[in-house]
Amino acid sequence: MYKLFLSWRYLTARRTNLIGIVGITVGVGALIMILSIMTGFLDEHRAAIRGGLSDLVITPIHLARADRAVPPRDPEPLLDIVRADPRVVDAAPRLVWGGMISPRGAQTEVAEVYYSHPETGNVPVVQLVGIDVEREYGVTTLRSALERVRTDPSSARHGVRDLDNPFEPPPGLPDDGVAYRGVLVGKKLYDTFQMRVGDRVNVLTAVPDTRSRTVKSNNLVFTVCGAFKTGQSEIDSDIA
Repeated sequence: MYKLFLSWRYLTARRTNLIGIVGITVGVGALIMILSIMTGFLDEHRAAIRGGLSDLVITPIHLARADRAVPPRDPEPLLDIVRADPRVVDAAPRLVWGGMISPRGAQTEVAEVYYSHPETGNVPVVQLVGIDVEREYGVTTLRSALERVRTDPSSARHGVRDLDNPFEPPPGLPDDGVAYRGVLVGKKLYDTFQMRVGDRVNVLTAVPDTRSRTVKSNNLVFTVCGAFKTGQSEIDSDIA
């Protein structure tokens, strides 16, 4: 009690003491606030740059070599070498290709309006990414992106049924002989075309023919299994 009384007496004896304490308090508080803001900004900036990619991306270059060697088509031998590095948590293969998307059935009219809109001027080009679900969960934020849609009350019905098996066929699919190919769609792209889980979409891709050395079109039908939301506009609007 005596120490508290003595401290308070000398603290209030001179006004400069109070001013100094208030100044130190404000300065430390401002420093903590600025550091918190900068830390959050750096995290957001890092996430924006990285997006849904892993920390390291290895892309093969299929060019003619002097020794006429051909790059391997199977990525597993290379991935095994990468995983053997103790600094690597995991590695996942990806097959990336481009295509033009068009909903089928009743949604086709919506797509036609969108394509011809004078203000958008957008070609419905999407990036198709083939993944190994288990490996992909280990290297990217896909699982949290799928869960973000499921846990949002306003969009829960557009989420996948099972996070462990996101490409599980939606219930009520017609048995019309069409081969099943599941697809997960970025939330912004999903909303633009007013898709629903179970909808079928046409994806027109171009496939090179090594024999004739020409490019042939290939029309595939995919079934929408759900939407994902990474929070990055470039990913949510262009990737399926």
